[in-house]
Amino acid sequence: MTRFFSALVATALAALGVMVASRCADQLPEVSPAANGPSSDGTGVNPPTNQDGTSPGATSPATPQEPGTAADGPNGLNKPSALGNPDDPHPLPTAKVSASAAFQAKLDRVTPASEAEVGHFLRSRCAACHASGGPNASFWTLNFDEATKSVIRTDPDAHVAFQAIVNTVEGFSKPKSMPPGVDLTNNSDLETEFLRVIEWYVTEAPEVAIAAYLEYQLVNPFGEDVKVTFDYQCPSPVKFKTYLARFTLDALGRYPTEEDYALFTQFGYNREDIVTEAMRKEVARAFMLYKPWRTQFIEKGLRNFAHKLSGAAEIEPSSDPSEVPGGGDDVLKAGLTKEEAADLREELYQLIKGNIDPETGAESRSYLDLLMGNTIPVTRATAKLYQCNVNIPSGERWGQCEMNSSNPLRESYFTSFSYLASKPTSFLDDNNNYGRIATLYFFIRGQTLKAATDGPKGGNIAPLPDCLESKDTRGHRAGDTFAPIGTIQIPYTGNVCQSCHLDRNLANGSIVFRPFGSWGQHFSAEDFRRADVLSIPNAKEALNADRRRVSDPQDASFNAKVDAAFLASLLPDSSGNVEGEQACVTSDNSSILVNSVKDLARTLIGDGREIPRGMARHIPRGVSNINSTNSELVQEMEEAYFSNGGKLMPLFQAYFASETFACGNQEGN
Repeated sequence: MTRFFSALVATALAALGVMVASRCADQLPEVSPAANGPSSDGTGVNPPTNQDGTSPGATSPATPQEPGTAADGPNGLNKPSALGNPDDPHPLPTAKVSASAAFQAKLDRVTPASEAEVGHFLRSRCAACHASGGPNASFWTLNFDEATKSVIRTDPDAHVAFQAIVNTVEGFSKPKSMPPGVDLTNNSDLETEFLRVIEWYVTEAPEVAIAAYLEYQLVNPFGEDVKVTFDYQCPSPVKFKTYLARFTLDALGRYPTEEDYALFTQFGYNREDIVTEAMRKEVARAFMLYKPWRTQFIEKGLRNFAHKLSGAAEIEPSSDPSEVPGGGDDVLKAGLTKEEAADLREELYQLIKGNIDPETGAESRSYLDLLMGNTIPVTRATAKLYQCNVNIPSGERWGQCEMNSSNPLRESYFTSFSYLASKPTSFLDDNNNYGRIATLYFFIRGQTLKAATDGPKGGNIAPLPDCLESKDTRGHRAGDTFAPIGTIQIPYTGNVCQSCHLDRNLANGSIVFRPFGSWGQHFSAEDFRRADVLSIPNAKEALNADRRRVSDPQDASFNAKVDAAFLASLLPDSSGNVEGEQACVTSDNSSILVNSVKDLARTLIGDGREIPRGMARHIPRGVSNINSTNSELVQEMEEAYFSNGGKLMPLFQAYFASETFACGNQEGN
């Protein structure tokens, strides 16, 4: 174990550079106020400094000047840095990892498996269930045919599989020990096989072990009271000119200007110099405090980020906008006009932008408060959708609407028209809102839930939680086949289906998203008792007696047609009451009722760490078109988030200051 930690701290984490993806332009992507206040001269930025207080290239400490006094140089930058204490650089985050002495002794007595042996282990013990076409293929994306070190280290689910293997030896319960049914008791040869594979991971792919620790926060088997420093080292940092160009292109939407270089070259930052930590941190500080940059980021980089995160491109108007009246009761049956769709594409961006003071860059509320709040930005067009009476001043385009003022179920961003319209589905569709829950996971955690497969459904159907109640046993019948779509019908199909629909909250989500239609309109039970029920979008297909049926999971011979009365029974009435429909989250013999989309979002957010961890995936994707992340970004995002009151802008600052952002791509830039 001592051998492992020496390798980990000294050299192994340096290899995290393989997690940095090529920055291909044509590749689509996947918390008190900040301690550093405005600069003393009012320009929003102060000069870069070395850690000893000198300007880069200087031979003596900089001469202090009184705050607010004039200084030489463009923008008054020749003065001591007010961007933070130069003697107190941002510390590298650390984590304490402890282990049982017994497990440590076991690892100490084995040598690591070879790369070929690890590949054989994964193929022989894991591929039967997880390879393409296997019953659990949706839970793991590894290419088993090419299970090399580079493939394993870039596998987004490697840490889950690794922890499952560890749990087979150590006995932890989350995630479930894998492979199933393996008993190492009194089988020293088999235990040695597992230990050698684990030792290979911790010596050859240490970032996987670190990610497992960050994800599960278990008593970890890698050292006793040992401090692990996540000292990510980039193998090939770029030149300063490349780094600054990368920053201005990604953050500001343009190439750097001479004025940009002048902010730093006057202090000794030459364009051909290899970028250093001091350079990165000063550029990132300037990003927060230099008003011209901050303004351009809000207009360019932040807009791109919000559009990608929100799925704005998926928001489309009705196919026949001339027939869309919009507003009031007509919202139920209508669709989106071109104007409404265009405004909804901007909704998340305007929500984030409106929280930032354009003069100081200060954020009024945390990012989590924005998402979970009832206030949404609206235009004159979209205010009609929300049935909000908003007075938008002449010459202004956006105002603020309290979503729940006319509908108590609209109580977070995740029930806004823009979120719902970005994933146009409803309980009337075959998808039954499951896509909206997958989108919720993606939005909060950056995780992409895999689509269902046509493989084995599994057996040994476990009883459903008593607190989960639903009459929704619908299916899509075609000839002799019956494809389940209902909230309860799918979990009754097999244990593989249960694993997503219960553990990943798909059943819960299908209930709490039910009152919202395909493009965001609100449904109630009374709407399906109307004479013109077939005018509701998708209702005609949902009531097709030849194809949609209700079955009894306990009696395969029973099936009945889906009628309007049945659909009405699944929905709350105008008072919010519904009989026999209840969502819940169960854990350790306890259960928590989930009464709304907001409740479900809270369960996914948990203690709050899922927000910065999700941002460690979203920001590289949304800003730089990079579809990967690594332990450096996860750790830096967590540090920035919890040190700054959960505000969003410091997360971007942490990204631009990271070694990951300044690392050369595969072309050696």
